Amino acid sequence: MGATDGSSEATESDPQHPSELEAAASAGRSATGARHKREVALDRAGRATSVLTAVFSLWIALVGAMLVVDIPWTLWQFSPLSLVPADLASDILYYVFGPRCVVLATLAAFLAYLFWLYRAYVVGLDHLGASLPFTPSVAVDWCFIPVMNLWKSYRAVRDLYLSSNPSDLPLPVIVKEKPNAGYRDPARQVSSPEVRLPRVPLLLWWMTWAVGFVAKLTVDRSVFFVELAASVSLFLAGIFTVVVARGVHACQRERARRMDALERRFSH
Repeated sequence: MGATDGSSEATESDPQHPSELEAAASAGRSATGARHKREVALDRAGRATSVLTAVFSLWIALVGAMLVVDIPWTLWQFSPLSLVPADLASDILYYVFGPRCVVLATLAAFLAYLFWLYRAYVVGLDHLGASLPFTPSVAVDWCFIPVMNLWKSYRAVRDLYLSSNPSDLPLPVIVKEKPNAGYRDPARQVSSPEVRLPRVPLLLWWMTWAVGFVAKLTVDRSVFFVELAASVSLFLAGIFTVVVARGVHACQRERARRMDALERRFSH
């Protein structure tokens, strides 16, 4: 009986017990699967960021072209030569087709922004362990509610950016073997390279959108300089949108990289 009990205790304390090996293998497979899903979600968010960048670049180019043409055209109206018939065709082309192109580009840019916001929220909530106030669908829904979207949409992106910041995680440690190291040189080189993340101008981004849209919707369009200021504000807002989206995605990429390194370290 004593020998039997002793063998039983040895088996239970043996680290190579089959049940423990199976549990370790299962945990390893689970961590690998989670990393794969995270990478897939990040790739989808990256494509959404690329689409947003492309569509907003077109929108910025159109709004910039309208500004370049609108300023001389308006000044021309105050001159005594504004009734020259040769300019009638260009005026018709500008005022008939120009605004329509901007409206279509604005709609496409809005849809691209919603697509990016949804994908970024999926990454933050499901794969980065972020604590966010909204689900991806609710974050998108707030963009359609007048007045409330002036605050809720800003909060959605602000909290997304703050939760994606990787500064609370340690830098991954990279170990490089040096097979040709000399007698006095270390055989391994250990480093923790830090990635410089882009700055995200959240406040400027939302202020330019708010000022531009409020001015466009409420101010009399006959006031040229106010109309011009609103257009310039929206032009800058488009640029800031690209910067914000790319900055948030870069933060999410870096946070995922640090999480992967921590998971691999603990799995070993």
